[in-house]
Amino acid sequence: MSKRPTLLRRPLPPKLPKLPSHKKRVHTAKTVQIKQPEAEVSQPKATSALSSATSKNQSQTSVSVQTLLLDHHVQEKVAVVKSIAASKHHLQDVCFQIPETAYGSLFFPTSHSASSRVFGKEISVLKVKKKEEFETGIIHGEGFKTVSATQYETVMAMANLAILTCQVYGRNALNLQGFFIIICPDLTPLASQLVYLNLSFNDLCYFPTEVLCLKHLQVLKLRNNPIKEIPSEIQKLKCLRIFTIAFNLITFLPPGLFALAYLEELNVSYNELTSIPNEIYKLRSLEKLNVNGNYLTSFPPGILQTNLKRIQFDNNYTHPSFWKENSLNSPQSLIHLTCSFFLKHNLQKYHDVIPEEIQNLLRCTSSCDWCRGPMFGEGFRIIRSCDSFGVTQFPIMFHVCSFACRGHVRHSS
Repeated sequence: MSKRPTLLRRPLPPKLPKLPSHKKRVHTAKTVQIKQPEAEVSQPKATSALSSATSKNQSQTSVSVQTLLLDHHVQEKVAVVKSIAASKHHLQDVCFQIPETAYGSLFFPTSHSASSRVFGKEISVLKVKKKEEFETGIIHGEGFKTVSATQYETVMAMANLAILTCQVYGRNALNLQGFFIIICPDLTPLASQLVYLNLSFNDLCYFPTEVLCLKHLQVLKLRNNPIKEIPSEIQKLKCLRIFTIAFNLITFLPPGLFALAYLEELNVSYNELTSIPNEIYKLRSLEKLNVNGNYLTSFPPGILQTNLKRIQFDNNYTHPSFWKENSLNSPQSLIHLTCSFFLKHNLQKYHDVIPEEIQNLLRCTSSCDWCRGPMFGEGFRIIRSCDSFGVTQFPIMFHVCSFACRGHVRHSS
């Protein structure tokens, strides 16, 4: 029998003696640090602003700021400032505590003069706590200042920053929509340049009187705010052309609103208006009127004297099925009938002396919408359908002084 060939095996490596631990060599990778021209800021929820600090006598050092655990649900909040030196040194961490009430932390150089104006309060210098194991890593230059602000203070700071930006760059439009501010910031620096202002989707419970100083304001938007009243001082905005105050809680329109001679567009939709004053005839430049979503039953006769091109009054009580219910009349009181008869027949010339109480009653008059004579009390109401402004069956409510005038309105064309 033939012998099988012998199998060849790979030789095993020689056994070497183990080296002691103090003679082991650890190979480490070399890292190259790049000098950054500006500071890097990473912050999850708060807005941060940072400027690089330099010194004339010392070399520039770049600093990166990172805010950690910046959440109002976390009890302890810490911000870490890392200094990256130009030479080959270790990265050095500097830690400082943020108050528990702080929502964000914004950083400014010590030479930044606008930081106190943006926040409206004093700012504190960032105190650096060095770790004992590092010998270097001091931040050169003027350093930084930090402001610990609550959530609302941060929002107001951004609003003030937007105002400051408009002032610096000479812009004539300011948009503070959706900032959810409670109080309108000071707009005095923009009094002579602002033309457009949007304060929609905020929490303004009162009409912002700060806007009354804007002499050249043409567009004012206050949509979606819980504003309950428009002050009559709005007539100070003489250049106002577009006024939007939809989705508020307005219950009446003030007389000062009808003194805006250049008003072209008025939007008071989805409020709580029950009537439109007859003084609307003074708005001769008015072209668009939006009163959707109110409690209106009719319109005053003065609206027929305007130059409206478009009117919207959906989601109101202006359907003809409501006319009879909304024009019900109560009998006039005997005092009102007597006063009306006294003035219409000019009986005061037959009396030398009229008691003061009766004189006061004779002065409490209004004007009849039909004969323009004196009317005491509410008079008589009647809704008449008109085809105006491209709308059929446009309801007009007439307040007349007597049944005779009421009959004239009913049978007139």
